[in-house]
Amino acid sequence: AHIELGMIVAQQGDLPSALRHLRTALETSGRLRDRYLLSLGARAALTVLGGRGDPVERARLAGAADALRQATGGGRVPWEPAQVQPTALVTRGSHPEADWEAAYREGRALPAGEVVRLALRLVDEAATSDAESSSMPTHKGPENLLSAREHEVLRLVAQGLSTKAIGRT
Repeated sequence: AHIELGMIVAQQGDLPSALRHLRTALETSGRLRDRYLLSLGARAALTVLGGRGDPVERARLAGAADALRQATGGGRVPWEPAQVQPTALVTRGSHPEADWEAAYREGRALPAGEVVRLALRLVDEAATSDAESSSMPTHKGPENLLSAREHEVLRLVAQGLSTKAIGRT
């Protein structure tokens, strides 16, 4: 549910909350050693990160996410546009094509534990960068981990509502 919540709040423009949810999902995938969950978390992180962070590191994560998706039989997820290769979502920045391709290939060979660390590092860098550019604190105490809307969305996800149905509420 944290991946879906992260994507929902990211679409609503709440980057700090989105990154917190994605961090939780990535940590959980590592603890559970769940490669399918890691594939989803890495792909969600790439989508939310957009152009944030080092393009070469994002290329490594894109390669890892693609390899995990193929290894686990994962298909397209709702937040990925239809008819678009996932690697097309990763902006390459000003790095030469050869550097990007080499990093992508390197990412495809990363073990799952290293993928978790890479994704967490990119998410944390984006959170730090966002916190520095915003006067709003990004960390909430454990008693306020989720906003009222996030609690509502989590309840609706648990009830089985679709993202579209949740968006209408």
